[in-house]
Amino acid sequence: MKIYRSNTFIAIPPGMTIKEVLEDRHMTQKELATRMDMSEKHISKLINGEVPLTQDVAMRLERVFGVEASFWNGLEAAYRESILKVEYENSIDEEINFAKPFGYAKLARLGIVPETKKAAEQVNNLQKFFEVASLKNVANDMVMPLVYENIKDMEPAKKSAI
Repeated sequence: MKIYRSNTFIAIPPGMTIKEVLEDRHMTQKELATRMDMSEKHISKLINGEVPLTQDVAMRLERVFGVEASFWNGLEAAYRESILKVEYENSIDEEINFAKPFGYAKLARLGIVPETKKAAEQVNNLQKFFEVASLKNVANDMVMPLVYENIKDMEPAKKSAI
């Protein structure tokens, strides 16, 4: 199973739920593949989280198991979102290094960003302030004009801090 982990998040593939349903029904993957008109290889990859659970597969699961397609689609969406959260949290150390030169404490004292001592929260707050997915993009030639536009009406002391 492709389970992704970070300190606070875990991403469990929908295939784990499919596997549990198979066990409860004493059904093999081969039998499920036949009932769903799919290859055994695809069902194996689905259960192991190696391929996404598509809407087509969700509809087939609904017909075979009697569980709404929206349930299966929701599991897939939650899994994909959790993977992104895990990956983000696991990459935060690099972002923390990008955040250090910003002088977060001074920006917080000026009310530009919320006060916090937690490095991950500082990174998140800076990303939101600069409207970027990664702080390494702040210096990008396409991003800087947008940053300047966002701070044009700010007090001079706050502008200089940024």
